[in-house]
Amino acid sequence: MLCEEDSDDILPQATDGNPGQGLAGGWTFYSTFGGAEAGRFDVKQGAIYSYTKEAKIFESSGDPDAKTSGNSFAFNGALTTWTGTGLNPSTSSTAIDAPANTMLLGEEGCGGPSLVGYGYSRGTTDGYFNPGTDHFSKFHPGGSVVAFCDGHVKILQAEDHFVETICGSAVQCFH
Repeated sequence: MLCEEDSDDILPQATDGNPGQGLAGGWTFYSTFGGAEAGRFDVKQGAIYSYTKEAKIFESSGDPDAKTSGNSFAFNGALTTWTGTGLNPSTSSTAIDAPANTMLLGEEGCGGPSLVGYGYSRGTTDGYFNPGTDHFSKFHPGGSVVAFCDGHVKILQAEDHFVETICGSAVQCFH
C-alpha cells in the first residue's frame, strides 16, 4: 500500500467504539458509533482517503446501509494494539507472516444474524473488526469481500475460515 511507504511500513491506525467517535487519525473517520446498527462515516477525513480520492470505493454494493453510513469495511483489529482510548496503533506490514492470507479490510456486519446464514444484516459499526466480538457480513451470495495485506481482494466465506482470514493461518493470533 502506498500509505505504508509514506509511514515506514506501518499500517494505518484504527479507531474503535464509543471513544473513537469524532477522533481523527484512524484509517477511516466516523462521527457516530453504530452499536447495533451501522455507524456514520466521513471517509474523506480518514488517513487513507488521500490515496483513493473516491469515497464510493468504501461502500459495498451489497450493504443496505452503505448509502447512509458511507463505509462498509472494517480494519483487522488483530493488526493493531488495542489501547482502550479509541485510537489503536497498527503493526508494521513487514511483521505480517502471511500477507496473502491475512485480512487487512473486510465487510463487517452488525445487528444480529440475518436470514441469509451467518451474515449480519447491517453494516459496520466503527470500521474496526475486533476478532473477539465482530462478525463478517454476508452481503453477497459468495460471502464477504475481504482485502488482504498483499493487496488482493476476493469474496469468500470468511466466517467459515475465521481464524485463517484474520490471522493468516490456523494459529489464533487474538484473545
